[in-house]
Amino acid sequence: MEDNNESSTTSKIGSFWDKNIKIHSDSRKISWLDSPTILYEHLKLLPVNGERMSITKWVLWFKEKYVPITLEHGLSLGSGDGTLDRHAILLNICRNMDSYDISPVSVETANKINKEQGLDDKTVCRIGDLNKIDLEKNKYDVIFSSMALHHISNLSHLFSQIAGSLKNGGFLVANEYIGPSQFQWNEKQTKIINDLLKILPGSLRVDIRSGALKDSFVGPSIEYMNENDPSEAICSDEIIGYISKYFDNVEIVEYGGNILHMLLDGIIANFDEEKEADMTILKLLSYIDSLVITEKIMPSDFAVIVARK
Repeated sequence: MEDNNESSTTSKIGSFWDKNIKIHSDSRKISWLDSPTILYEHLKLLPVNGERMSITKWVLWFKEKYVPITLEHGLSLGSGDGTLDRHAILLNICRNMDSYDISPVSVETANKINKEQGLDDKTVCRIGDLNKIDLEKNKYDVIFSSMALHHISNLSHLFSQIAGSLKNGGFLVANEYIGPSQFQWNEKQTKIINDLLKILPGSLRVDIRSGALKDSFVGPSIEYMNENDPSEAICSDEIIGYISKYFDNVEIVEYGGNILHMLLDGIIANFDEEKEADMTILKLLSYIDSLVITEKIMPSDFAVIVARK
């Protein structure tokens, strides 16, 4: 029998994502990853055929580097509105895609869009809690996850299911936050972010959500995280350990975010892509973000991962 507290938490998480459904159409710039300069210059990191692709093209990069032929069965975990699932079909990575999401509203939206685009015979989304899910053995050629694994508390169960459901030679492909669990950033990270905020001019520090100047950054408490978003980054710093446990052949492309993620949260819209001065500052901030990774000052908070069974 399911524990009442566990059932309550599952319901709370599902309700959270019902209200915050991952629809890929919000035009506001809130996140560091909403900046074209960051995405297409700073994060042009994925190696293929002697060139590098932007992190935004991680699904296409996987196809070009690893799967020149069309695979039969794919799976998407934490699929939101189903954008990744449809991309996998349209890019001819897979002929068929299954997907699961904990949010009933997300599942309904995904299946509606699938039908509108004439793909409902190739991809179907179902409601599922990845902490408890049972996957069919030896079914999938590839399993995708886009920013979903860091929402899972029972990683041991999920990775056991992933490994068992992949065919021999099958792939796990993930674009993930792998930084400190529940956003408990360390003192060094917080200090660098706050030191940079002090340097930035006021015109670049206006939080578009509140209209107030962003003068400082303080990470959230555990109590705040548990109350407001109980699944967020719940065991994120354990993800790489589980991948290493279940897979031998692993490629990890780190792309940082240790500084830019929280430094630019809410203020990235102030950086005008048409103003040289703004872009010069943004590129300097991006260089600092890269430096803390390349010089091993701290491990990367974000990565694209390909693991093969």
